[in-house]
Amino acid sequence: MTILSVEQKSLNINALLQAVQWIRQCLSAKRDGKEFPSFPQEVNTDAIFLAHLTRKFQLSTFERNILLLCVGMAIDPTFPELLAQVQGNSKLAYPTFSLALTALPEPHWSILSTENPLKLWQLIEVDTGLSPTTAPLKIDECILCYLLGEKTFDEQLKSFVNFLPDEVLS
Repeated sequence: MTILSVEQKSLNINALLQAVQWIRQCLSAKRDGKEFPSFPQEVNTDAIFLAHLTRKFQLSTFERNILLLCVGMAIDPTFPELLAQVQGNSKLAYPTFSLALTALPEPHWSILSTENPLKLWQLIEVDTGLSPTTAPLKIDECILCYLLGEKTFDEQLKSFVNFLPDEVLS
């Protein structure tokens, strides 16, 4: 992970929060029958880890927006209520591809493909057992931490990694 200065970390977090706020505005616009707001351009430069992830995994604008939708769900406790309102059902208080296809700009059906980078690289988790369009979506915890600029360890790697004692690293 890139080492950032305190100022860069702050810019990254603020830009990510601004992007999530923009997603909230898009959802509200959908609910209220209004036009989508413009994406805040400073997010493209200040959200360092979001920009890096978008480039590395060649995410489309729509795919990036789905990732941000899932970030919003993970970090904003008021998101479920808004999602339920937009979907017109109190039981649908979670992100879905159906919601994304109708409430976010530049939608495309290729999002349902198993070759889609969000699913292929497991950036998001799609609940199984339901229709692909109505299954709950969740951001991978390690990806969320990466976007926030926080170090994390993927629990799935534990069986493949041997940790060295601290004195060996000194």
